[in-house]
Amino acid sequence: MRVSLHNGDGAAEESRKILTAVTHGSSKLLKVSLDNGGGAAEESRKILTAVTHGSSKLLKVSLDNGGGAAEESRKILTAVTHGSNKLLKVSLDNGGGAAEESRKILTAVTHGSNKLLKVSLDNGGGAAEESRKILTAVTHGSNKMLKVSLHNGDGAAEESRKILTAVTHGSNKLLKVSLDNGGGAAEESRKILTAVTHGSNKLLKVSLDNGDGAAEESRKILTAVTHGSNKLLKVSLDNGGGAAEESTKILTAVTHGSSKLLPMMLFPKNSRFRGERQSVYITT
Repeated sequence: MRVSLHNGDGAAEESRKILTAVTHGSSKLLKVSLDNGGGAAEESRKILTAVTHGSSKLLKVSLDNGGGAAEESRKILTAVTHGSNKLLKVSLDNGGGAAEESRKILTAVTHGSNKLLKVSLDNGGGAAEESRKILTAVTHGSNKMLKVSLHNGDGAAEESRKILTAVTHGSNKLLKVSLDNGGGAAEESRKILTAVTHGSNKLLKVSLDNGDGAAEESRKILTAVTHGSNKLLKVSLDNGGGAAEESTKILTAVTHGSSKLLPMMLFPKNSRFRGERQSVYITT
């Protein structure tokens, strides 16, 4: 699967946003190489490798941001789900010390038929109650809408106006998410998320253009992987200006069975989706 991202100002060829994913048999290995444009993926060294392990439902993702090996950058995410309580706890080691020291903890729980996902984020300085990083998502019937309100703490979600609204459209299985960061309409801020999943590898790649420039400049990258029956969706967000420690923008969500929290979009094999000034096109 090759995914090109057209950020609008130029052709996808110009932005050179290329994602290549391969899965390998029973090992459930997903390797995603990301070329941020300036050069080949080898040069930018943005490598994500994920492996899941049988019934333990363990997802370990090591991130090499380029300066050195993943061991050197120590960007490690480890996620485990636990039986019927549908709990996902994710500890993040940003390098400076152990996950205990950085205190980057995400806990997510889904609740039956009400389709509610509540995610509390502890950014370290204190409890999640203190940082007040709260995400609440609800899906609504046949329109497949996911509305996510983000409370950044200093005020209500209405005040911060961090709103994500997603709608899927018919047979093209396209999920377009517009983000209004408050200062203006989503059109003005150009906060656009487009996600596509392809075939049995259950890969969801989401790239975020923050508007003021190309993704190369803003370096807003979201990469998510789901695996089999555990319905795990892990999304990590690098805000670019510095390490994740600095940006501390981390989202982790879990969907379970009938909750249908985040519908998966599927492109048929050998299909091609292109369009004028569309956000993505797929070539298989």
